[in-house]
Amino acid sequence: MSDIAVGSQVYTYFYVPNSQQNASDDEADIGSVLRLGEYSDLEESACESGLLESYYPSQLFTDEDSDSSAALENASGGGSGILMACDGRILIKSGEKMYVETGDFHQRADGKYELEIDDTMAISVDGQIDLISSNGDINILAESKKDITVKSSGNVSVSGSKADFNFLGETMYINQSDTRSLTYGTDIKMSLGASLGFTGSTSLDMKAAASMAITLGFAISLNTWTISWTKWQTSLKDMYYKAVGLKIESNATKTELNALQSQVNSLESKLSNISVANNTVAVNSSGVNVGRSSISVSASECFNAVF
Repeated sequence: MSDIAVGSQVYTYFYVPNSQQNASDDEADIGSVLRLGEYSDLEESACESGLLESYYPSQLFTDEDSDSSAALENASGGGSGILMACDGRILIKSGEKMYVETGDFHQRADGKYELEIDDTMAISVDGQIDLISSNGDINILAESKKDITVKSSGNVSVSGSKADFNFLGETMYINQSDTRSLTYGTDIKMSLGASLGFTGSTSLDMKAAASMAITLGFAISLNTWTISWTKWQTSLKDMYYKAVGLKIESNATKTELNALQSQVNSLESKLSNISVANNTVAVNSSGVNVGRSSISVSASECFNAVF
C-alpha cells in the first residue's frame, strides 16, 4: 500500500504484482492494483513503458484519440477517481441489492457475454435504443409458448433483403387505417386451405400485362350488375373458337356466309325432289295432283284405262 502526494496529485493504491515477477518490477504484468485518487506513479511508469493498456479499458484510449498521455491525465476524470485492474478474475457478489449509478456508462466484453435473470427484466430509456450485431444474427425467442408483443404509438418499420414468416397457429392481421403494398419483384401466393375474401366498398383491380386465371374445379359467379368492356377476347371451350371482337366489324362478311348457307340448303331440297321423282310414276302423278286438281282427274282416268 502506498500513500503518496506528488505536487497537486494525491493518491493511494494497493498493488500486488504478478506472482511470477518481483514486487519492485513495475514494468512486468500488472498483477492487481486498486488505486484511489488521481493517477499514480505506477500508472505513469506504465505509460512510459507502453504498458498503460494493461491498466485502462480500451474505450478510454478511443475517447482520448489513442493518446496515452491524455488517457493518463484524464484517467481520474475531473476529480479523484478509482482504478481497479488485474490480470486475473474480478468476483463481486451481494446478498442483497446492488446499486450502481454513473454519468455516462460504457461496458465492453472482449469475449462471450451472458446475462441471466431469474425474475423479470425492465429497461427504461428516455432516448433511442440501438441493438446492432456487426457480424452475426439477432434472435428473440419466447419459450414455453409465450407471447412476443411489439407496440408503438408511432410508425413500425421493418426492412431487410429477405423476410420469412412461419406461423404454426392461427394468424390475424387487423389494420384500422389505410394499407399500401408495393412489390417490385415476383409475387407468389399459395393457400392449401379454403380462402374467403370480402370487400365492403369499391374495389379496383388493374393489370398492365397478361393475366391468367385457372380453376380446376367448378366456379360460381353471382353479380347483381355487371358492366364488361372487352376489345379483343378469345374463348376456348372444347376447342371451339369464338371471336367476339370481330362480331361488330364483320357484319357484311357474316351476312354473305349466311346467304351461302341458304343456297346450299336450297340445293339440298332440289336433290331430294329428284330422288322422289325417280321412285315411281305414281308418286310423281300424285305430286301433280297436289299442284293442279283438274290434271289429277285426267291422269287418274288414264291410269285406270291402262291397267
